Amino acid sequence: MKMLVSGRTAAQHSAHFLPDGSVVAFDNLGGARETGGTRIARINMATGKTDTIFPTAASKPLLPFFSADGGHVTVSPDGKRLMVSSKDESRDFEIEVATGKPLWSRTHVMDVAPFRPDGDRSKPLAGFFKAYGTYYVTPRQAAALGLNSLPDR
Repeated sequence: MKMLVSGRTAAQHSAHFLPDGSVVAFDNLGGARETGGTRIARINMATGKTDTIFPTAASKPLLPFFSADGGHVTVSPDGKRLMVSSKDESRDFEIEVATGKPLWSRTHVMDVAPFRPDGDRSKPLAGFFKAYGTYYVTPRQAAALGLNSLPDR
């Protein structure tokens, strides 16, 4: 172990470096209770100071933010955006690192009526699926998957 940073975090995981050397992590239980209790934390490795990237004042459309366990963060290739998977909310979203502003979100809900044990498929039945990860795809990865073009971001 080279460094130990402690502070107000609980159940943090999915740690990744940003280009400036700070670390982002999914912090399940270290966030403010009034915004849901979960946060995306940014840890300055030089000072040990921890800030909240998400949620912020710009994050209101996606509040409350809570995942008791699980969740994932992925850093964009340029380090300016994060993709977040909130397992317990069955939701993925992308945010700006600088502001915490949500860029888009997706809730994993599908019609599960065809799978009902009683066989009744006449009425739609919503099923929420846990979100375990969303990832950025590089042009090289896209080409390997046979995808000819990806939107520029």
